[in-house]
Amino acid sequence: MIILEILTQIFVEFIFRGIILGFFKLLSKGYDNLIHFIFGTKKELTSIQKIEKKILYKKFTLTETQNPVIEKGMKGVVLEVIDNKNVYAEFMNESGKQIEYQNELAYKIPIKSLKLV
Repeated sequence: MIILEILTQIFVEFIFRGIILGFFKLLSKGYDNLIHFIFGTKKELTSIQKIEKKILYKKFTLTETQNPVIEKGMKGVVLEVIDNKNVYAEFMNESGKQIEYQNELAYKIPIKSLKLV
């Protein structure tokens, strides 16, 4: 019985998120494109959205040492854009394990200290 409840929960989540929310996102995008086609105005992205489009989930090399464990030259991945100047990033060691320092796995890194790979 418990397995049936779990499968039902998973199915409902899939239907709700995948189909219903996906449908409304599609309608929103279609509306934006229609407005652009009719009036010639395009929906402007915020500065954070522009930065996210450029660097979110991208690999980078660090150009400045951040702490004793996260040093210059290490490779990482941008997880989240906080603001115009900072991101959260994670780093992996040579064996593929996440680097942990003071019980943190994601670190606040200034954008100016990133070099995209």
